[in-house]
Amino acid sequence: MQNLLISVQASGGVDGKFQAVCGSTDDANTLAQLLQLALVYQQYQASNRIKTCRNAWSSSGNAGGDRVTLRMSLSDDQMAALIKKNTFALKM
Repeated sequence: MQNLLISVQASGGVDGKFQAVCGSTDDANTLAQLLQLALVYQQYQASNRIKTCRNAWSSSGNAGGDRVTLRMSLSDDQMAALIKKNTFALKM
């Protein structure tokens, strides 16, 4: 990975954008697939813990050339529910 830009806007929900510049097109495609898999897994885990988060967030990702762009959105209610259940806590 050569460059990474993460931007988050939190007004009326949370909108995040992750953009990476990779060393090659193959690297970008691999990273895009891994990120999408990780998001699907986290969404599945959150929906098992919090019944109101069946579709915890909307996300889209794509690779174009050597770049990967991933976007995701959460409502205020979804974010509050995820925080209350310690979804983002690191387990040591």
